[in-house]
Amino acid sequence: MAEAVQAGFTRCAATSSMPGLRTSSRHWPVSAMLVPFALFGTLAVRRPAALVAASVLLSGTVEYLQGATGGGTCQLRDIAHNTGGAALAVALGWGWLHARESSRESRRGRTATDAPGW
Repeated sequence: MAEAVQAGFTRCAATSSMPGLRTSSRHWPVSAMLVPFALFGTLAVRRPAALVAASVLLSGTVEYLQGATGGGTCQLRDIAHNTGGAALAVALGWGWLHARESSRESRRGRTATDAPGW
């Protein structure tokens, strides 16, 4: 059963059970929507928490506009999937940055824990 959350002049469906990504192939494209934004944003600005927060806001805005314009349905499950994909991309980008910095420091003869900012 789906409940509805009133959001201004649109309704956003909130399902009581959120099926995992492995239960439906339909959610893979939804989860991948913000991956480029989150991955390249993390590499560019190096602010993982800000990128996750921006991803939540962007996903919420997209879902709200879908419901408001009639171009789709607003679903909280899609916001969760978008945010989950973005969070994984941020983690991947942050890990890559850390590995790259560790590699640079080891070539200089220092450890990554000695490097400023880590």
